[in-house]
Formats: sequence, structure tokens, C-alpha cells
Amino acid sequence: MSNLIRVCLIGAGRAGKVHANSLVKYIPAGKLVGIIDPVAEVLDDTANEFGIENRFESLEAALEWGKFEAVVITTPTFTHKSLAVTAAEAGKHVFLEKPMALTLAECDEMIEATQRSGVLL
Repeated sequence: MSNLIRVCLIGAGRAGKVHANSLVKYIPAGKLVGIIDPVAEVLDDTANEFGIENRFESLEAALEWGKFEAVVITTPTFTHKSLAVTAAEAGKHVFLEKPMALTLAECDEMIEATQRSGVLL
């Protein structure tokens, strides 16, 4: 069994590129295997830059494919809760760009979802 963690990046903009670069260059235990962004041009630009073939316009499409263990969420903060809860409920570990959420209640919902699913946040 491999200790390699396959990661799908959610958000291909500026912050997403920073995380993609780190995953590709500096994290030997992680492998960037997919990128999600609803804006095709942004998605293709980042995926091409980092040589990623698996491209998705939604988290749901990526989850249908399913060949990853974790997500890195780099989208605007107001989207974090729904993406994190959806990923956790699908059994994916969740890494969030800061800030975690807009409210303490949203943070609590994400924490509870990951605890229920037995994944890391």
C-alpha cells in the first residue's frame, strides 16, 4: 500500500496556483491528480501549467471520478463550508485556505462533518 496521498485542488486561481506549486514541487507524500474550477479558461491555464490531465468544472464531477483521497480548497471563503462538507461526506480529507469560514457556525459545521466521516480537516 502506498503512503502517497492523491489530491484534487478546488480553485485554480492565484491561491490555487500557489498550492499546486507546493504540491508538485515540495510535498513528496502528496500528488496533485485533479483540478476543479468552473471557469474553463482558468482551469485549463492552471492544469496546463502543472501538467494535470484530470479537469473538472464541479466537485460533484470530481467525486464521481473519485480517484483521490483529499481536497485542497482555495476558493473564496463563502464557498468553503459547502465544499468542505460535501468532500468530507464523500470520505475525502479536507485542507482549507484561510480564513476557514465566514462564521464560527460554519466552522463548527465543517468540523462536525469531518468528524462524522472520519476524515481530517
